[in-house]
Amino acid sequence: MEEEFSKQSELLSALAGIREKLEAVHLDVLAVKKQHNMIEGDPILDFYDTCRMLHLSERQVRRLREEKKLIGFTFGVKRMYRYSEIKRYID
Repeated sequence: MEEEFSKQSELLSALAGIREKLEAVHLDVLAVKKQHNMIEGDPILDFYDTCRMLHLSERQVRRLREEKKLIGFTFGVKRMYRYSEIKRYID
């Protein structure tokens, strides 16, 4: 009986250690997700999020970019915009 209790205690201790490690990994994943779409602390919006934020059509946003009223950058094949740039345009 005592041996069985000892094995259960070891198992519970091991499970507690695993849980602590999983919680640490979870916090790391949340931190990475939070910073995933940021540059220097500035959130990054893709083209479609930018259209929604400005309440403009895709063509209207393209025109703003062509007229240099809205400045973005290309990441791979995607057009991206800094949140601060969108905010500057709105103001």
